Amino acid sequence: FNQTVDARGVADGAFRVNSGASLTGTSIYDTLVFGQVDYLLNYGTISVNSIIGWENINMFAKNYGQINAGTLAEMDDFNNEIGAVMNIGILATSGNFSNYGQINVDMIIHQSESFANKSGSVINGKFMVTGGNDFTNDLGGTIVLTDTLFSATGLLVNNGDISAGNWRNTADTVTGVTGKFCIANNFQNFGTINGTVDICDATPGQL
Repeated sequence: FNQTVDARGVADGAFRVNSGASLTGTSIYDTLVFGQVDYLLNYGTISVNSIIGWENINMFAKNYGQINAGTLAEMDDFNNEIGAVMNIGILATSGNFSNYGQINVDMIIHQSESFANKSGSVINGKFMVTGGNDFTNDLGGTIVLTDTLFSATGLLVNNGDISAGNWRNTADTVTGVTGKFCIANNFQNFGTINGTVDICDATPGQL
């Protein structure tokens, strides 16, 4: 590791977990909080209850290893790189988030500048709420939700594959060229959908 921690338990400077190393919390209350940190680089394994970015709007983080956390929130710029894995309870984005690897998550709350699920990347989850500005699922990107996709506000661009149990759309615009939406149960549209995306709703009904 390369960091300092102040009296509040907030990490400052730079924070790096090397390959083969691990940072493991010992209780359900353990929280990793980043203050004036320039960057977080994880090549090993981080397992804590919560990871919170705080006080530094210029921080960037890159995960090349594995992160296990009940909550990950308020990180300004975050890349989950190729081959990296994140196992997260609640992922709440507040800056620019890019996924090149795999994310296993209970809920994603997109409230950030941009969220990009890149080609070859996978998101497995239950719920996802898209808001903020742009949410993009690139060609070759896969998102599988066992419960509900809420596309709330902003722009949702899907050129990959998104499957969900239910989909409720109130977004300003949903668009794409090669994208596919496969909805197992219920679909409600209160927004705008254009482009050449394919939508399959096998069993329509009330959401």
